[in-house]
Amino acid sequence: MAALVLQLVEEGRLTLDDPLSTWLPDFPNIDNRTTIRQLLNHTSGIYDYVKHPDSPFQMAYKSTKTWTQEQILLELVEQPYFSPGSGWHYSTTNYILLRLIAEKATGSNV
Repeated sequence: MAALVLQLVEEGRLTLDDPLSTWLPDFPNIDNRTTIRQLLNHTSGIYDYVKHPDSPFQMAYKSTKTWTQEQILLELVEQPYFSPGSGWHYSTTNYILLRLIAEKATGSNV
């Protein structure tokens, strides 16, 4: 996903300093001023949904629910770890957001 986003930057379809608000609607607990660069280098502060107790990754394969990307962003993302750019924390959620941005920038599913 990171390679695809960087290719889109190279093609001029987006910039690393584009905020989420340029590409996506608002989601709870996600600061829409977060940039694509901060998603890529994990300085976004966005909560890693994998750590949520209801995440399928925490359910030891007991979950039968199939989550959409939007459901994950709406239901499994808790308060951020820190303000964008003020720390570092790996977040799988960043890749969901990057995928949605890439889909919007290309007009197709990636």
